[in-house]
Formats: sequence, C-alpha cells, structure tokens
Amino acid sequence: MNQEVSIFRQRFQLVPLIFVVVGTGFLVLLGNWQLNRLKEKTNFIQSIEHNIANPAKSINEINSGNPIYSKIAISGKFLAHKNIFLYGRRSASPEKDGYYLLSAFEATNGKIYLVSRGWIPQSTKNNLEEFESKQIFDKFEAIILPSETKQFIIPENDKNNKIWFTIDLSMAREVLGITEDKYYLMQIQSNTLPEGGKPLSPVHLSKVRNDHLEYAITWYSLAACLLIMFFIYRKKLPL
Repeated sequence: MNQEVSIFRQRFQLVPLIFVVVGTGFLVLLGNWQLNRLKEKTNFIQSIEHNIANPAKSINEINSGNPIYSKIAISGKFLAHKNIFLYGRRSASPEKDGYYLLSAFEATNGKIYLVSRGWIPQSTKNNLEEFESKQIFDKFEAIILPSETKQFIIPENDKNNKIWFTIDLSMAREVLGITEDKYYLMQIQSNTLPEGGKPLSPVHLSKVRNDHLEYAITWYSLAACLLIMFFIYRKKLPL
C-alpha cells in the first residue's frame, strides 16, 4: 500500500505527489526560462533595429566591446583578384542560382576586411575576369556580422575554385589575406557591383523568429494540465 501524507488536512499518496510536484516545478522552470529568452531576444532585435536606424559610426570607433550588428562607415579599396563566392539562391531573381560576392577590402586604417558586397547570378559570375582584375576604391556603410559555423549537412568550402558554402573567417585569412577575422561586413546598397548584381539591405537582419512567449505558454499549460490530472486521479481513488 502506498504511503500517504497529509497536507492542509488533505491526504495524498506520497509517490504520485512527489511525481506531480517535481514535474510541475520542472515545467514551470522551463516556462520561466522561455520568458527570459523572450526578453533577451526582444532586446537583441531592438538593438539591431536601433543600429540600422541610426547613423553609421566610423569603423575606427568600434574596436572595443562587442561590435556585432553595429552599422559602420568605412573607406578604402577592394583588392584585385581577392574574391570568393558564397553559394546562395535568391527567390526574387529570375535567375535563381547565384552567389554572394565576398571580397577583401583594404581600409584606410590599414586593416583588411571581408566584405559581402551583393548577390550575383551564375551568368554574371562566369564573366568576371575584367571586374576581378580591378582595384575599386569605395566608401560605404555596412553592418558588422559574425562568422558562421559550418553545419553538418553543409558541403565543405571549395578553396581551389573559390566556391564557399559557409563564411569561415579563418579560411578567409588564409585565402584572401584578411587581417580582421573576428567579424565580416555586409555592405549596404553597393553601387560597385558587376552588371546583374543586386545590392544587399539590412532590413532582413531584424526578422528573427521570437516564439518564446508561445513556448512559455505551452510549458505553463502542461504544468496546469498535470495538476488537473492529478486532482482528477485523486478524486477517483477510494477514501
């Protein structure tokens, strides 16, 4: 026979009570964690939107702290024959197969950065000999973005053919000679792309999924259901 305990003059079987108390507490903790994640994600999105909306800072002003998603202004030159191509389809383009053009950019501060300049279709990539042979001086605004981590199902970067599937800043240092490998730059509305190229916009950066409130409600609901089921079970037991 199960041992019983008395709480507020009510008798409960010990083992089911322990299960319900531990289970409910765990589900509530998960709900609380999701609410904390909701707050963090909301602040993160607001920070990105704030950076995008406000004037750009000089690249030399963001050397300390965490510069990721800051909007910066930079000037210098794109180096000749220092380009790689990040595979990426573009659903809004008639020619969907294409690449993001990533180039080494030597800034006036002497550092060399990796810059994502825009998207080009496959047909444009096949005719870039003249474009790649030029050093292009430019001054532009950009968003600072973090390096990517290769996912298991993603192919390896093809260094020999300069076709990449993941932005690997350590590899960019080796292949392109960049000197800043803590982040890369996404150029905003480039006007120095080859014909057929499409510039990039930071608008999508703040479109981050934020479903943590729904998750929190789910966990709290499960906790409430567990309690209700316990009391229904208890009422069916013989006195």
